[in-house]
Amino acid sequence: MATRTCKLYGEAYASSGSVSLVVNFNGSEVHNGTVTTTAGTIPDPGTSTFTEEELCSWTMDTSTTGSVSLSIAVSGGDLWFADIIGNYSGYVLQVDGDGNPVETDGSYTVVTEPVDFYSALNNNTTASDGKDNVLVDGVTPSDARDIGAYPAFSTGDWAYKVYDGSTLTCDFYLDPELVILTANTTPPTP
Repeated sequence: MATRTCKLYGEAYASSGSVSLVVNFNGSEVHNGTVTTTAGTIPDPGTSTFTEEELCSWTMDTSTTGSVSLSIAVSGGDLWFADIIGNYSGYVLQVDGDGNPVETDGSYTVVTEPVDFYSALNNNTTASDGKDNVLVDGVTPSDARDIGAYPAFSTGDWAYKVYDGSTLTCDFYLDPELVILTANTTPPTP
């Protein structure tokens, strides 16, 4: 198996100083420190948008799949938690003007290899965005001001507001179908 890099995305806010996160993933502490922080107060969904950015990263083996525990403890300000993405989740082939893969010498040309391709680690459905059993301080978030769809109200990822001194916990799903170690460069047989 390969070593996958995971990146936590969201936006942190503080009136002064920096927000600190303690992130535990699959039973291990993977980050404990400050993150990039936006000066000001955390906006409510619908009144403003947040800028999803990488806040921290860690590595794990691509053999880890299924539902794993995630906790994010926030201090020094507030956090909109959006998602976790990772590499080895796809690849990009060279395409022509019509969007068809370009074949050269009997195989497709890879533009972005799986090791360099970062994307979602699960597929969203109307039932789940890959973050199940979400709790903030042991309570299911239900206030619309504390839950926002990112980027729009649809089947996309949801974002969760985590206030200063609070901890978000959930079961984060790592889809085994989105572990792609090599690009498929073989054209279909006619």
